Amino acid sequence: MRLLLPFLSTFAVAAQPTPSGLRAVRVGQPPVIDGRLEEAVWQTAPAAGGFQQMYPAYGQPSQFRTEVRVLYDDRYLYVGARMWQIPGAHKTSLQLYRRDRQTYGTDLFGVYIDPLRDGRTAYGFILNAAGVQRDELKVNDVDSDDSWDAVWESATTQDADGWTAEFKIPLDILRLQKGGGPQTWGIQFFRQDALAAREVSFWTVPPREQRAFVSVFPPLTGIEGVEPRPRREFLPYLSASRKFETANGRKPETAQFGDDRGTTLKAGLDGRVSLTPHSQVDFTLHPDFGQVEVDSAVLNLSTVETFLPEKRPFFLEGSEIFNIDSGGRLFFYSRRIGKGLATPDLAPGEILVDRPLAANIAGALKYSAKYATGTQVGLLAGGLEVEKARILDGSGQPRDQEVSPFTAFGVLRTTQALDSAGSYVGAFASSLRQASADGALATVGALDALLRSADRRSSLSIVGAGSQTGAREGDRHDGAYGRLEWVHRFNGSGLELDLAAVNAGRRFDLNDLGYLARSDEKALALGISRQWDGQWGIFRNPELAFSGREAQDQAGRTIQQNWGLRGRTDFVNSWTMWFGANLQGAYLDDQEVRVVDSKTGAVVPIFLGPDKKYLSRPGGSDWFISADTDSSKPYYARVEVGRNHPRDGHPGHHLQLVQIMRPRHDVEVELEVSTRHQGGELAWLEEQGGTPILGQRRLTLAEATLRVGWTFTPHAGIQLYSQWLGYSYAFRDLRSWVDADTLQPGATSAQPVASDRLWNLNAIGRWEFHPGSTAYLVYTHGTDTTALVNPRGTFAPGRDLRLLNHLPSDDVVQVKVSWLFR
Repeated sequence: MRLLLPFLSTFAVAAQPTPSGLRAVRVGQPPVIDGRLEEAVWQTAPAAGGFQQMYPAYGQPSQFRTEVRVLYDDRYLYVGARMWQIPGAHKTSLQLYRRDRQTYGTDLFGVYIDPLRDGRTAYGFILNAAGVQRDELKVNDVDSDDSWDAVWESATTQDADGWTAEFKIPLDILRLQKGGGPQTWGIQFFRQDALAAREVSFWTVPPREQRAFVSVFPPLTGIEGVEPRPRREFLPYLSASRKFETANGRKPETAQFGDDRGTTLKAGLDGRVSLTPHSQVDFTLHPDFGQVEVDSAVLNLSTVETFLPEKRPFFLEGSEIFNIDSGGRLFFYSRRIGKGLATPDLAPGEILVDRPLAANIAGALKYSAKYATGTQVGLLAGGLEVEKARILDGSGQPRDQEVSPFTAFGVLRTTQALDSAGSYVGAFASSLRQASADGALATVGALDALLRSADRRSSLSIVGAGSQTGAREGDRHDGAYGRLEWVHRFNGSGLELDLAAVNAGRRFDLNDLGYLARSDEKALALGISRQWDGQWGIFRNPELAFSGREAQDQAGRTIQQNWGLRGRTDFVNSWTMWFGANLQGAYLDDQEVRVVDSKTGAVVPIFLGPDKKYLSRPGGSDWFISADTDSSKPYYARVEVGRNHPRDGHPGHHLQLVQIMRPRHDVEVELEVSTRHQGGELAWLEEQGGTPILGQRRLTLAEATLRVGWTFTPHAGIQLYSQWLGYSYAFRDLRSWVDADTLQPGATSAQPVASDRLWNLNAIGRWEFHPGSTAYLVYTHGTDTTALVNPRGTFAPGRDLRLLNHLPSDDVVQVKVSWLFR
């Protein structure tokens, strides 16, 4: 540490003066939203200017002149912004893409509004020069919720000197202060210029030494005579889907599956209603998410399940209310709701006619409230329908078999602000109950706190939780969890210190409504990072971070020793490079040797296993390096190469290449190609008569993902997603597990080789024919095979993936229309 701190010590960046504020002007005749700012009323409002750079030269004056004015009336807030450019230096970037997409290579202007002036929550409205909208919610001062959606109006125009943006924001989508007297809001503006210098500037940049954003907004004054308005939005939908091709019964692995082609009609309703000026209810009945892009397929050979990001609008919006800062553990993981269902077991001679792919949501509601006292409350509750599969028995008689019982769920989260620095205390509770024979019940409760110093440079996070998983495997499981984390930013230097401690009981379990990668650990973690602002030769704004983590399980055995170094730097040509290396010391692996349920054949999670089997590993090392080109150019590329070397196996490597091409202002093509090869790593294969069998697993994987966006207008376009994935692995040198340090040679297996190839295609046409009302046309195609191409488990990507063009597939077309009523 004595050697490291002098290396990281630096000079402070001079603080720039903070704007004293801006005054909004009430208007009787609202301006026309045409992106021109020609009405005389705009000139009656004072202008905000003097923007400061966030990037590339933190705290320095912006290279570009920007002026912003704010007007309002009883129903709307109007924001007009003029963005000048350097004469003759470049043109405005007019890239078209789908709404709410975060992308580079485009000019942006945005406004953030904190109407309650609580320093914690802000509404963000962002517009690119071509008129594409994006909105987001800032929560807990610095966190972002990109899923928040609102209906608002905007327009842009361009000329030789720059471009202009005009916003018309309904007051009923904001939570306002009660009373018609004078109000003071918080407000912030930002601008991104893509083509000249990739500059990002703010009206006032957040102090580098503080973890703050909303809490340092300059004031917006002059607003009076406005009252909170009720928000009432109802969004019914109609959907028709037709499955016209099926792979069922046409492959060896689906021989017992019947023909499931047919037409499905659905209808449902989404809505939101303000109950009081402080509270709102969002609800959904029989929701449909057919327009959402499909999940990418991944290869996961570990006992830790794949984390899938949420994409469904109802669960995305406001999701930040329900979670706890807990070091990667999610106390509420909404993908548990309506999760995919397994294929039911079939007896010899039975045929599966139809089955649900996922548990359908009967309905759900979400209540959220925010009070002037600093109290926030969130409640989410709902139910999943009973799901049954239709099966024909050996005599041809149909029967229905339940594959998922009716399930009720609920999540409650509340926080209380303690000061203006962002400190708070909170509580969390969740419950899930199934209407099954054992009445399975799972509950989780937690208390947490975030304590920040008055200068916002230090913070202490505290979480304590307990779980009860009811009757599972014939036994009730109770567990406890605790976490402490202290973060300190040193004054003006870009230096940050992060210390964390975790204690998770062996039977602590979040996985009914949350996400828990592992339990049963006591861990200490250290992180030191440093960011420099400035330019040194060809290098600009470099960063460096060191991390270390050591963990034991509750039995006192070392299960992790890891040290890592990460770094990045920009270059003066706007390219970027990342690099990193990890060193892992010797440890006892308590997750590789799996425990298999004798009834179902499923791998039992480590915290439920009757026996914990360790595997002694000598550690290893890995490294990577990646670089990307200037993302503002019509062609952008990022390449990454890496290598790992486990000491009990053979080296492996990976290669990833991402290319984004913009051949036209309205077309964007993204192609990602990656390969992975592992020469051999000691891994679990199967269990034979209660004895685990392990061996050296050789793995080869190739993947290609293509995304194409063709945007006709800011309200209409087509999005194409296609993924090809193939892998093969083969085991050699099989051994029987005896104990952590002893593997008996001579084991054999009937299945030492496996492979899979798949192709998923998803095309979505979207047309917002009226603000908030949308029509979708969706096509999905999927095919895969686990049949071995050759008995050796080798893999030739070009040859093997071409086979997918000739295999049976599942093909579905869906039409969906939703209307917004306000």
